[in-house]
Amino acid sequence: MDSRQVRAVFTDDTITVYQAYSRSIAVPAVAAGRFVPPFSRDRMTWIKPSFLWMVDRYVDNWIVSLTDITPTVHALHDQVRAGDHSGLPAERPYPLPTELARLIGA
Repeated sequence: MDSRQVRAVFTDDTITVYQAYSRSIAVPAVAAGRFVPPFSRDRMTWIKPSFLWMVDRYVDNWIVSLTDITPTVHALHDQVRAGDHSGLPAERPYPLPTELARLIGA
């Protein structure tokens, strides 16, 4: 996998992105089904580049997409560590605009 790619599960209409939040933000958001305080749009954040990246680095943190997927990620983490990638989403390189690809060296 090229380290200068955005990898995603996407269609012509949607793109799935991943984000990790602290429990203080995640628990109220999951309960409400949307972002609520203490989440703030003024908070600095960044989207993680792929599900595999999340599994590899954030397995011990709370991982949500307004649905708690932490138990799934823990199981996938164990599979990936054992060399089994079969449970991961079918991500592929996301087509970046030419100028953005140039800026990141892709």
